[in-house]
Amino acid sequence: MMSSNINYSPEGNESIPQEIEEAVTRATLDLLPTKSKKQYELAYKRFVEWCDRNNVAGKYSENVMLAYFDQNSKIWKSSTLWAHFSMIKGMLNVENNQDIKALDDKYLMFKVVAVMGILGACRREELCQMSLNNIEDLGNTLVVNIPDSKTRVSRNFTVITET
Repeated sequence: MMSSNINYSPEGNESIPQEIEEAVTRATLDLLPTKSKKQYELAYKRFVEWCDRNNVAGKYSENVMLAYFDQNSKIWKSSTLWAHFSMIKGMLNVENNQDIKALDDKYLMFKVVAVMGILGACRREELCQMSLNNIEDLGNTLVVNIPDSKTRVSRNFTVITET
């Protein structure tokens, strides 16, 4: 009889050697920054407790997180919401092997706006004023023109895809 140092992946019948499983466990634990690990754990603990109080314990999904952050948006600044989202998402990956991702078919526009806001260092008003006419598609490069707003100066940035 063989020793049980081979595990089976949850996706199928492929066997995974014990050394690989241990490497995955180590790598997963390394996902959390050492200096702020306690903050991550505290943010996760608060989220789990909120889930327990709201009868959604163990049902961690995009919708549950949306409800959690919607409720907290009334008391937290946007930077705090973002930090807590990032920490909880990391902890869900480590503790539950669950990677919460917003599906493209439902959230693609939000992702595009977030990327453009971050890459272009855009103000809220600038994003609201933008239209498809502000984006020039050059094949593997997008040139984004940010209309003038508070500074009365328009500016550009580019998004280049890998080929």
